[in-house]
Amino acid sequence: MVRLARNLVVRQDDLEAVGREAFLLHGELGEKADIVGAGADKDGEGRRRRSP
Repeated sequence: MVRLARNLVVRQDDLEAVGREAFLLHGELGEKADIVGAGADKDGEGRRRRSP
C-alpha cells in the first residue's frame, strides 16, 4: 500500500495494472501511428521529397 496524500491510498497491484495498461496502449498507438505522413506538407509531400 502506498500513501500518496493524506486521503489517497493506492495498492501496489493497482499501480502495476495501470502501468501495464499504459504500456500496452503506448505500443498500440505506436503501431497505428501515421509514421509515413509525419512531416508532410499541405500537398502530402514529406520532407525528403522537398529537400534538394
